[in-house]
Amino acid sequence: MKLIRFSEQGEEKPVVLGSNGKRKDVSYLFKDWDRACFQKYGFAEIINKIKNISSLPDVPENARWASCVARPGKVLCIGLIYRFLQCQFFLEI
Repeated sequence: MKLIRFSEQGEEKPVVLGSNGKRKDVSYLFKDWDRACFQKYGFAEIINKIKNISSLPDVPENARWASCVARPGKVLCIGLIYRFLQCQFFLEI
C-alpha cells in the first residue's frame, strides 16, 4: 500500500495505491497527505483507518497523478549509496 495523490493541479486529494495497482480515494477520511495529517494521525492510525482497502471508492483510471505528499517540509533518503559509503569509510553497520 502506498500513499499518493490525484486530481487537477491545486485540487489534489489523498489516495491509497493498493498492491493490485488500483487507486482508492480516501479524501472523505483525510484532507490531504501533508504535515498536519501525519502529525495528527501518525502512520499507525492512517493504516488502521484504511486497512479495508477494497471497500474504498476507486479513482478513475484517467485521473491525473500528483505528487505523493503536499508541501513536504523535509525529505530524507537512505539507500544503497549510504551502505556504499559505510563500507568505503570502514564505518560500523
